[in-house]
Amino acid sequence: MVSKRRKNSMYIPDEVLIDILLRLPVKSLIRFMTVCKSWRNMIRGLSFIGEHLNRNLNNHAHTFLVALHNNGGTGDTGYSLLSNETFEVCITVQHRSRKPFGIYGSSNGLLCLSYEKLNLNNPIWIYNPSLKKRVTLPRTSLSWQLLPGSGMSWRPLFGYGMTLAFGFHPGVNDYKVVRKVSIDVEELLSAVEIYSLSTKSWKTVDVIPPLIKSMKWVCGYGMCNGVAYWTMSNQKDYLVSLDAGNEVFQEIQLPEGIAGGIKSVEEYKESICLLQLNKDGQDEHINIWILQEKYFKKLVTIGFPGMSLTPLGFRMKNELLLELHEQDSKGSDLAIYNLESKQLTQTGIRLVKNYYDAYYVATYVESLVLLMD
Repeated sequence: MVSKRRKNSMYIPDEVLIDILLRLPVKSLIRFMTVCKSWRNMIRGLSFIGEHLNRNLNNHAHTFLVALHNNGGTGDTGYSLLSNETFEVCITVQHRSRKPFGIYGSSNGLLCLSYEKLNLNNPIWIYNPSLKKRVTLPRTSLSWQLLPGSGMSWRPLFGYGMTLAFGFHPGVNDYKVVRKVSIDVEELLSAVEIYSLSTKSWKTVDVIPPLIKSMKWVCGYGMCNGVAYWTMSNQKDYLVSLDAGNEVFQEIQLPEGIAGGIKSVEEYKESICLLQLNKDGQDEHINIWILQEKYFKKLVTIGFPGMSLTPLGFRMKNELLLELHEQDSKGSDLAIYNLESKQLTQTGIRLVKNYYDAYYVATYVESLVLLMD
């Protein structure tokens, strides 16, 4: 029983109280946890945390953009949570005057953070900026071990490349970080390990199919519904996937000639899609490819004469996030293109590139996840 009838006090039925609280932002809920013990226990409960998150996701409530940008008001450069309506800064995640870090995924109110220049010795955090709470991941399970199938051991200064992908896996009800590591200039896949937030530990993927181990990473990666994706090549181009729940790899051959232009792997209308930047002389346009029955089909082509553009991801179901600038301009701004109305909205947000010469913008939704950690 959440609410009890007291003499000379107003009684609020439990179901009405819960419905009211579910509509509130995280900041208000944290404050209301101090009202009484019963409210505190209810808000901290896994059922309430899940219902609050699902309501925000389904109704696009308490939703923001997280972007690496230059704040014109202060002149600071860094990551911020930006209003979905006014595009003003709501929360500053980090100033780049300190050691720069990158965001490697946004899922259910959590961000995966590490330093911009990735290496195995850098810390990784899962961070909820609404709660200002974070979990520090343990060190990699690969350090100082024999790299599977390589016959050589890791050294801190040994040349290698890596990527991080982060997301929620609904099949196992867990948050996963997937780290892909390559040890040579060809970027051949050498090792993969998966972090589980529920167990707070890394696990090395023991079995990598020979075909996939012979592939090199081209560009573009992402994580959707707990499955990590990379664009890879070995004579032919493939989209390689790894289910972070059952650790099963798959590969799907890509249409010829598109791999080098793929900027990200996204989910669109419950299907996997590829955002490809295609340059034809001075003209640039974006192709969106959608996966249908193990084949990719071009869904739409988007372009604006005299404009350079880069696809960054999706904001809502039909809104594409773009880096956009005139070809004779040095500045890059965030724009939003509605795929249904074909309307382009320029936000005035000045984007900044990270260490890997890429822009970062993603959708962020408030949640209470990590409240109990």
